[in-house]
Amino acid sequence: MNKYHGVSVATKLAFTTLREDQGEPLFWSMHWQRLLKSWKYFGLPSVPNEKELFLKVCQFFKEQPDQILRIDLLNDQRFEFNSRPLVCRDSEALLKLSLSQNRLMKRSIPPWLKAGDYSWRMSQRELARKKNFDDYLYLDEQEKIAEATVSNLIWCKGSTFFTPQVSEYILQGITVSLFLENHKNNFTCSIFDLNDLLGADAAWLVNAVTGPQRIASLDQHKFSSKLPQVDLDQLYWGLVKQDRKTRSE
Repeated sequence: MNKYHGVSVATKLAFTTLREDQGEPLFWSMHWQRLLKSWKYFGLPSVPNEKELFLKVCQFFKEQPDQILRIDLLNDQRFEFNSRPLVCRDSEALLKLSLSQNRLMKRSIPPWLKAGDYSWRMSQRELARKKNFDDYLYLDEQEKIAEATVSNLIWCKGSTFFTPQVSEYILQGITVSLFLENHKNNFTCSIFDLNDLLGADAAWLVNAVTGPQRIASLDQHKFSSKLPQVDLDQLYWGLVKQDRKTRSE
């Protein structure tokens, strides 16, 4: 632990961010696996009690259902809860993105590990909003499509979905992982150029809090507003329904 004025201060090692669904954490199993892998990755002794943590999370959402919960794993073997309001921007059905001039560098940690200081990314998203966009889209240092500030990217062409493959530049998000696990035959994962995205029938930003959010435009390029041949929202709500069934068993 770090020391501040002679007092030991716990260090945040990793985290995961959840939202509530019918009084319980949505996609809990995936979030728990992320926390458990993080626990083992950092070499912490013993194994945390999943049921105990799950009940604490449920109690949190019972008291604060309109909050997003961030669970931080600390190096003193504790989990710390931090929250912020769940804000839905329903007045803007489609997102407006801008291509960032910054290029993402390689991560020094595994692609599944959610760790580090996200304040820069959050500040970049706020900067995009001040410029009348909803978010920035990033390319990596090889000029290949990467991700948005806190979301993965999925698009479709015809009957196929596309998403950047797991790499040293991208966080392997929980929702995209669930799509690939349950609908592998519907997805193509590869390394993509920007033109691959610009030729899409439809595109979405996806994360574990918002689910899929359809993209209207990327700077001056406008995506079609027509219903695509394949519906990512339908697949997503199928995952939610499946998760609810699993939690009730």
